[in-house]
Amino acid sequence: RAHRELFALTDGSKSVRVRELFALKCEANGRFDLAAEEYQQILKQDASQVGALARLAMLFRSQLEPHRAILVLQRYVHDVPTDAAAWGELLELYCELRNWQAAQFAVCQRVLLLPGCPVTAC
Repeated sequence: RAHRELFALTDGSKSVRVRELFALKCEANGRFDLAAEEYQQILKQDASQVGALARLAMLFRSQLEPHRAILVLQRYVHDVPTDAAAWGELLELYCELRNWQAAQFAVCQRVLLLPGCPVTAC
């Protein structure tokens, strides 16, 4: 019943929160393609929706699509450069792909954001 009501809300809904909730439900139900499409539609209408951008990056990462995840995370850290967790995610992805120069840059950004943290680069 709740699923039908949520779907009814999203049908033509302009509310970003409702649409993000619908995309999260799609993720939970394993409909990753539909969730990614919804996040991309949200971003197409309003590129400043960093929540949708972050979810899209994590969706690609969970689907083992590191190149797509990197592209989305690069856009995210461009918009939110003070997110140390996002830089950490980028660092891990760069290391997985053995892109050491980009990983070095991500480490430097984390160190600048968290200078007193003993595990900044870990």
